Amino acid sequence: MIDQMLSLGLPPEQPNWQPSAFIYVGGSAIDHYRNIDILESNLHDIGAALVDVEAANALGKILSGGIDSHKDLEGAETALQAILLHDHVPVFHPAPKILSEDDFLSYVRPRGTELSAAGRSIFELAGGTQWIVCPEYAVVTDGTISGSRLDGSPINGLPHSGKMRTELDIHLDEYLNPSTCESVHSFLDMHRVPAYIANERLSRPCVGDDFSKDFYRRMSGAWATATASTPPIYCSFTLPPLLAIVLDRLNHRDDLKTTLAELRSELSECRTELRTFNSLLDKPLTQAELQRRISRITASFDAIVPSTRISKEERRLRGLAVVQRLVSPLMKAWVRLLLSSGVSYGEMLKAAGEHGVRFTPNETTSIVNRTVTARTFSRLLENTETLQSLVKHHLSAAELRSVEQSLRRDKTG
Repeated sequence: MIDQMLSLGLPPEQPNWQPSAFIYVGGSAIDHYRNIDILESNLHDIGAALVDVEAANALGKILSGGIDSHKDLEGAETALQAILLHDHVPVFHPAPKILSEDDFLSYVRPRGTELSAAGRSIFELAGGTQWIVCPEYAVVTDGTISGSRLDGSPINGLPHSGKMRTELDIHLDEYLNPSTCESVHSFLDMHRVPAYIANERLSRPCVGDDFSKDFYRRMSGAWATATASTPPIYCSFTLPPLLAIVLDRLNHRDDLKTTLAELRSELSECRTELRTFNSLLDKPLTQAELQRRISRITASFDAIVPSTRISKEERRLRGLAVVQRLVSPLMKAWVRLLLSSGVSYGEMLKAAGEHGVRFTPNETTSIVNRTVTARTFSRLLENTETLQSLVKHHLSAAELRSVEQSLRRDKTG
């Protein structure tokens, strides 16, 4: 995906007999510790985003089962943002490159970074690529990792013995110390595309966030407010908007991949539109004109959820009100014209009735219809079944208990 990268080559890292380091995923490994900057990239052009392995695995649990925390639902929603709002979505995780004492050069995964079979299957829809983000290079001496080029590395001093070893004696949560997190954040900023991250240690704002993120933030905020008053009959939590849309489409959780493929197809025009909005920032516009255009777009996003709260009767009455506003000026002009010619008001009404005069608008527009994205999601959310019924139908009793317990644990600290 990357067209050109300017790299700084730190000393030779390849044993004579081995052409390159072993990569344990179906994808790419990027030596971030060697990179100065990216000169050119087509990631924006192809609608790319990045998602961390924890979010991808959380979405996998919607397919395979085993939801054991409210964070799994939040992580699944994060992954849905990536897979529905972007065309190409590599799943990434950090890992060091290590030269072992038997001259085996390999990227070595921390525990907890393996992409589940369900997660791998789902993200085939968005390219099926995994990225290893490599913050550091280290060597093994006397059975111990030493000499990492990352200041404050958490792997220095860890035991590491055995031939062709590709897993560290450390979990991802331990590996993501401040030094590693700063390196990963630098990597994300350098690529300048949206990153969808479930891991709390990495979840800070990044350079590259765009209209897709702003759209979701506005829609989800209004959705949370609108659904907060639902009585907790089956559960005390509410589903986030994308997960609600997806579960509403499912007959069974086994259908998740097929359902996501259908939704991705339906949302193709939305993804194109969001990329078009991003291109506004590159146009030769004044700041005032840019703000006017952005305000029109974001007002449309803000109208998504309110538009779904309107009943059919309210829609009928609002439609009549629009007709009234359009017809009234025309009628008044016609009346003035006829009265000025000497025709009485009663005669005017009689003539109109006899000739079946009707004034109807050809098209009714609204704020939500300013953008394809808002119009599409308004329709999807409006037709979504009640959240409590979706939770009851799709989550097992054990999963519901686990989610509720996790919520209580977090509230009590």
